[in-house]
Parts: sequence; structure tokens; C-alpha cells
Amino acid sequence: LPLDIIKVDKTFIDDIVEDDYAQAFIKLIVDLSKTIGTKIVVEGVEHKEQFELLKSLGVDYIQGYYFGKPVPANIFEEKNLEGRLGE
Repeated sequence: LPLDIIKVDKTFIDDIVEDDYAQAFIKLIVDLSKTIGTKIVVEGVEHKEQFELLKSLGVDYIQGYYFGKPVPANIFEEKNLEGRLGE
């Protein structure tokens, strides 16, 4: 079964800033993903410290409320795409 991405749930990173075990686990997953040629996405990032740590560990993609809460598509477009599409 081919893999292109490994997704890590929020429960694994909730306490990552203070938890050495959680940091070691994410580093292990990052190393595994590089060895087998996949990318890694971590979900549930809510704080700058989590983001910075995950970035330093080599996580490819980071998702979570740190970047913003879910909004309807039209509101996202209004806030993020206005003026960028040559309109």
C-alpha cells in the first residue's frame, strides 16, 4: 500500500513543548517519513511554541487553530484572496 503522507493527530502534540517523550515520538515519525519518502502533517497546533518546535523537528505541514479557526469558504476568500486573483 503506497503512502504519500503520514498524518499525526493533535493528541500526540498537545504537550509537546514540555514533554520530551512527545518530542522524541514526533522526531521518530519525521525520520521515518524521510526514510520512506513521504511527507508528514501534524494536526491540532494551537500555540506558537508548538509551531516553532514542530518546524524545528522537520515537520512538512502543520495545521491547527494557531493559523485560524474554520470559516465558511466565502469569508475565507474575502479575507485571504481579495485582490490576489487579478480582480
